[in-house]
Amino acid sequence: MGLEGLRVAVVDADGPLGAPAVAAITDAGASVAPVAVAPDGDATAGVAAAIATLGGLDVLANLSVRTVGAKPALDVSRDDFETIFKVALRTARTSNQAAFHHLSTSGGGHVINHAEMAGELGEAGRALPATIAQATVAWTRAAAGAWFFQGVRVNVFQPGTGSSLERSVLPTLLFLIGGDATVHGLTVSC
Repeated sequence: MGLEGLRVAVVDADGPLGAPAVAAITDAGASVAPVAVAPDGDATAGVAAAIATLGGLDVLANLSVRTVGAKPALDVSRDDFETIFKVALRTARTSNQAAFHHLSTSGGGHVINHAEMAGELGEAGRALPATIAQATVAWTRAAAGAWFFQGVRVNVFQPGTGSSLERSVLPTLLFLIGGDATVHGLTVSC
């Protein structure tokens, strides 16, 4: 799949999903820049720096994977919940908003968020990732509805536990980045 000429900013570019995604996106011909995220989850400055590096932006891929907090619901403390929830959702909100501000004034583009399938499946022992995933899906759908008329598509990408990175996860992500998914507000599972 050719992504020649696309400028893609990737949140969590060195993470468990981000690193192989960056390699695949680059191999497909796109220019890629990582988005730095502050310790409190704010990605606003990171998106601005990525846009400056790329000379613009066509796609923001928020691929952050929060592995902290994988524990049963009864073991989740107030601090666990508040910390992971604030940081994970702040990353989605701030990266998406920063991308929107650029894309809406430069001809449009696409925002893709990552959310674990744990939110759909209610996996035992993964209460926080499931909660964050559902909140990310809700955020994505709300942003999709609000940003459509400004030319910014917003979709959420949900790889399932055990999905093959090479056979399903990366091809689906490349499909979304390439703009072939013209449906707006779509949740794509693989």
